[in-house]
Amino acid sequence: TKPATCTEAGVATLKCTICDAELDSTAIEALGHSMTMTEAVPAKCTEAGNNAYWTCETCHKVYKDAEGTTVTTAEAQVISKLGHTPGEWTVIEPPTTLTEGWKGRYCTVCKAYVEGEKIPKLEETSNQTPDTEPGTEETT
Repeated sequence: TKPATCTEAGVATLKCTICDAELDSTAIEALGHSMTMTEAVPAKCTEAGNNAYWTCETCHKVYKDAEGTTVTTAEAQVISKLGHTPGEWTVIEPPTTLTEGWKGRYCTVCKAYVEGEKIPKLEETSNQTPDTEPGTEETT
């Protein structure tokens, strides 16, 4: 007459098939949860992670704990992606008096290229030997 659930006992009632009178009733123990754990996954720079949580295979509820005492949702256990942590600027291509250079920053966590920008051409000075196009070097 009342099915058992994971957390509540049920009742089985024996009834007369002719007059529907209750002849006997028996308590049915609560079934208890049948938990499956979802492992914790740390968040990364570009990927979300999650806290560990448990899902009952019987009632399909999600819990923060293996005992099934704190209800939650899988969505509530998501850890947002961290985003990149840019490091110091690194010269990738040094500038010359003829060409601009390039510098970039890499993530200190995952080492991915994060951003870059041009480095202006060097200005020629009287103390500096000007750069020349390849193949046009003067010989003495």
